[in-house]
Amino acid sequence: MKIWLSLLIGSLAMLAVLWCTSLPLGVPGEWTWDRAATEPDSPWNLASGLVISSMFIAFVIRGRQRFEAFAESSRYRFESVAWLAGLVVLGVAWLWLVQEIAPIKNRVGKSAFVLYYPSSSGYFTRARYDDPRAGALLARYEELMREGDVLHTGTHPPGLFLVFHGLFMLCESSPVLSAFLDATQPGSFRESCDVIATNSLRGHPPRTLLPLDRRVLWLATLIVMFSASLTVVPLYGLIRRSVSAANAWTCAALWPAVPALAMFIPKSDAAFPCLGMLLVWIWLTAWERRSLWLSWLAGLMTWCCLLCSLAFLPVLLAAFCLTLGGNLWQFVRDRRGRTAINSGTAFTSPLTLRHGLCLLAAVVGGAIPTVLLGVFAHINLLTVWWWNYQNHAGFYRQYPRTYWKWLLVNPLELSFAAGWPIAFLALLGCVHGLSSGFRGRGSGWGTQTLKIVTSLTLVWGILWVTGKNSGEAARLWLLFMPWLIWLASFEIESMLSQSNDPDVRQRISLRILAIQFLVCLLTVTRISGFHMDSN
Repeated sequence: MKIWLSLLIGSLAMLAVLWCTSLPLGVPGEWTWDRAATEPDSPWNLASGLVISSMFIAFVIRGRQRFEAFAESSRYRFESVAWLAGLVVLGVAWLWLVQEIAPIKNRVGKSAFVLYYPSSSGYFTRARYDDPRAGALLARYEELMREGDVLHTGTHPPGLFLVFHGLFMLCESSPVLSAFLDATQPGSFRESCDVIATNSLRGHPPRTLLPLDRRVLWLATLIVMFSASLTVVPLYGLIRRSVSAANAWTCAALWPAVPALAMFIPKSDAAFPCLGMLLVWIWLTAWERRSLWLSWLAGLMTWCCLLCSLAFLPVLLAAFCLTLGGNLWQFVRDRRGRTAINSGTAFTSPLTLRHGLCLLAAVVGGAIPTVLLGVFAHINLLTVWWWNYQNHAGFYRQYPRTYWKWLLVNPLELSFAAGWPIAFLALLGCVHGLSSGFRGRGSGWGTQTLKIVTSLTLVWGILWVTGKNSGEAARLWLLFMPWLIWLASFEIESMLSQSNDPDVRQRISLRILAIQFLVCLLTVTRISGFHMDSN
């Protein structure tokens, strides 16, 4: 009962701050998020949102029933894949619709403004106008980084620019894809493109927004929405290592209801969680199975991630802690005379020569494309990454931040961005995981949860206390928000395992989902994730 009261009171308190006060959402004078004004159709839109979220939750509950029914049967693998595929599709639909029922400035049409204008992104602009040839861009990329831009261009490797070059080539070469993109653009997106077209003709120099440009902007939006929803697959795979299939399904289904996810589409930040969780999933599987080819794939995946952003470095640190860190923890326990348990998992496997080869394969997987890009595209990625780091540090010299203020604000902003139910259950999951691990419950569950909890909280704690994100944590920490659900899964598992009655477990799951989706709906329709007044 105390947990439910805390979930309800905390959620109502946060929604009251958003809807009933004018308290600044951030630090005034440094960075704040804007509230969106209500519109005449807002009540009807909210009612529509409740209906849509109810349908989503009904699907999740039905899926939970099936997961409980077939978890031990031979059909488990096939049917679980089918249900996860359905969750991805419904996740895309939810992310699309929850934006469309928001105030006009927060609807899907915002994607065109965000992707087109350099002030909010810049990758489309450079690929379309400044450097339309990818080879030429790569050849002068180190020189571009030395210019010291501290915003989008200077702080990122060339991956996102190459993505847009690829999208242009794809749309130009596929009439079928072009027809699909033309047919699926919603009205809000078309209207935004019309505004951009008018403004661009008045610019200096004047620019024409071609049908190809509209298709690329819309394709990029769809890819981000799909990637954001696809995160449920690796998230389910990681959570499934520690909890039952039905509970892992329930937890993964919370991800589309993270408010920040819908708020920051189409920014690449909304697609990064999928890449980050997939990287961790592949690496842990490779380590557990001592698979050289999976280790190589994890190395290649690491390279792809770092080609897009250095924000993935904490993900790599977390993956390291979950594998080699697990062995260090086992060594400490053995030195204290306590026998390590569950030694067959990726978190506690004894180090062998095969593990050394896995590490080598991962290094090779990342080194080969780095060398090939240097030889054929004349770009030294190591130098680029160094300049990216330096330029990111330069941001805070140009835009000073008060360290202690953001040290206090960031956890609060994270709670709003993830939704109070997820944030609160993650906190309880940390406490539950730590206590279970230190008690050593006689099975692998306690030790495994302890390693996951300590690894994820350690990495996030380093990010927090070092002040690397002093402002926009709701967006910049989106990459790590699946970790909150991973941590919350331990508390949810504890809550659901207290009853042997499937109906009781379904009711508990229903309540958690209902509160989180309501928080998501009311947050997305109230907060603007982008400052686009200048556009």
